[in-house]
Amino acid sequence: MAYHELIERLVEAKIVYIGESHTQPEHHRIQLRILQDLADRMPDLRLGVEMIDKSYQPVLDEWVRDGNLDREWFLEKTHWYANWRFPFDLYAEIFYLARDRHIPLFGLNLPFHIPPKIAIGGLDSLMSADAFFLAKHIDLSSAAHRRYIQEIYEKHRKSASLKDHFEYFYEAQCAWEDTMAESIARHVGGAPMVVLVGNGHIVYKFGIPDRAFARTGLPFVTIYLSTEEEPTELGIADYIWKIPKDAVHAPTSGTMHDMNQEKP
Repeated sequence: MAYHELIERLVEAKIVYIGESHTQPEHHRIQLRILQDLADRMPDLRLGVEMIDKSYQPVLDEWVRDGNLDREWFLEKTHWYANWRFPFDLYAEIFYLARDRHIPLFGLNLPFHIPPKIAIGGLDSLMSADAFFLAKHIDLSSAAHRRYIQEIYEKHRKSASLKDHFEYFYEAQCAWEDTMAESIARHVGGAPMVVLVGNGHIVYKFGIPDRAFARTGLPFVTIYLSTEEEPTELGIADYIWKIPKDAVHAPTSGTMHDMNQEKP
C-alpha cells in the first residue's frame, strides 16, 4: 500500500493507534510523519501519549496553550527522567509539533510508581491515594490477553526482581490497559485522536484498543511498527509497517522499570 493511501484510510478512523518500540528512533520518525499529515487534514486532531501520566495534564495543557515554552521547561515540569526515562530526544519533535500547532495533548498513563506496586501486592494492596488513578472498571477476563501477558511474564521473571505471582502481574497490566483506555474515552470527545503507545499495548487489539472501543464505540485503526527481520503475524494489527534492518538501533539495557514500560 502506498503511504498516501494509508493516510486516506486513517482519516476515516476516529482513533489511530501507532505503536512503537520505545528505543527505536525510526519508529518515532514514522509517528511524527503520520501525525503531521493527519494534522494537515484534520484541524481538530488530538494526541494521546503513553509517555506522560494523567496527573500531569495541567502541564500538557500549558505546553500547548502557551506555544513558546522550551525543552527545559517541559523536562522539568513533566519530571521526564524520573518517570519515562527513555531519552527525550526520541520524542522531542512530536511534543514540539503539538506545542507549535496547538494540538490538544493528553497524558494517558497511570503514575509510573503504581503498576510495580500492583505487580508486587495486587490491586487490593493499593492505598486510596494510588487507587484514585485507576480506571473505574478493570477487565481481567480476556483469555487471549492473559496468555500473551503470561508469555512475557515467563520470559522476564527469571531475570528481573519480580515476585513469583502472575495474578498480581496480570492485574498490573490490565490496570495499565484499562486506565489508558478510560483516559482516551474521556478526552477523545467528538474529535479524532492519534494515540502513541508501545506495540504491546495494541497487539491483537486486546490491550488498549478493544477496551477503549467498549467505552466509546468509535472506529479505530492500529499500526504496528516492526522490522524486516521480525516475524510478524498478519492479524497482529490492521497495518504493519516494517523498517529496514539498517535503520534498527540496538535497545538500551533495561531495568525492571524499563521492562514494565517496554512490555507491553
